[in-house]
Amino acid sequence: MNANVSLNMDSLLSFIHSLSLSTSNKRWLAEKLLEETREETATKEMLDKHFGKWKDSRSADEIIKDMRDARSGIRQPLNID
Repeated sequence: MNANVSLNMDSLLSFIHSLSLSTSNKRWLAEKLLEETREETATKEMLDKHFGKWKDSRSADEIIKDMRDARSGIRQPLNID
């Protein structure tokens, strides 16, 4: 698989060189690629930070029980007089 990706990247680079881009066009292309890379990295970092990172020594059942026990909902009907 990596050999195919490497071959495709080499082909892409060869194609870009065949376009005879000006220096400013090459810079623009590089900046666009870097911008996308930064966005993808930021998204991955955000997902890693906020999702799937719960660490606890309790089992899932114990966590659920603790959450239910900690609820502070209204136990009696509300009197709106």
